[in-house]
Amino acid sequence: MDWIIVIVIVTIAVTPVIGLRGSNRQKKIVKMRQRARDLGMQVILHRRPDAEDDDGDLDFVCYKLLWKKDLVTDTYVLHCCSARGLDSSVSGWRWFNGKPDPELAAVFESVISEAPDSTVGILCDQIGIGIIWKENATIGVVDSIHMMLLQMQRAFEKKVI
Repeated sequence: MDWIIVIVIVTIAVTPVIGLRGSNRQKKIVKMRQRARDLGMQVILHRRPDAEDDDGDLDFVCYKLLWKKDLVTDTYVLHCCSARGLDSSVSGWRWFNGKPDPELAAVFESVISEAPDSTVGILCDQIGIGIIWKENATIGVVDSIHMMLLQMQRAFEKKVI
């Protein structure tokens, strides 16, 4: 009888610890975010790229590369979440909050074809340039995102300097 009580107590003590272990998806996301940080990107929970001011839901993640200098004073967003905004040359994608000059717009639009399938937006603001997505990919995609952001960053640096 005493051994049954011991087994029940041990089971009660161990069950919460086992429940704290992350799922495979959570472990993958942790590795992806760590890789992004190792490459110098910021990882930020983000709302929809076309969100209304009162919409605070953080349903997405933005991997952002910060500017080396103060390059941009405006905010540009290329998104595929809704019909809000201006047409772009990429089917299903729209400019929200204005549109950069045609040369920079072309750089944004060329990146869309290389971006992960779960990408919902590309953001350029005073802080940096980022890709907003659902993180539905493998860790190798993080390196691709980094390269895309570097490409866009260089285009802005050339244009502004």
